[in-house]
Amino acid sequence: MRMSFREFLELDKETQRQLGTINEDLSGKAKDQKLKTLETLLQGHDWWWFMSDDSRSYRKGQEQQSKIKRLVDFIGKDGMKLYKSYGKKKGVMEMVKS
Repeated sequence: MRMSFREFLELDKETQRQLGTINEDLSGKAKDQKLKTLETLLQGHDWWWFMSDDSRSYRKGQEQQSKIKRLVDFIGKDGMKLYKSYGKKKGVMEMVKS
């Protein structure tokens, strides 16, 4: 089911809850902006956070990873492609095919 955000808001609260997340189409400038935001996050991300003994570093890395995952899921295929390319560059995803 595809609908605009406006149509979603017109639904009753129970139907909104059942539908859960909204999948809006990203196109043009909006998609480019989201990809730039994702790239900025990926460049500054500690790709080896899960190996940290410091709980603060671990927690920060986990939060960054969660934010990146939400953005990748929102963008879709192009976001995942960018994510995998950065992961490979950082040596975290050597076995992943693009």
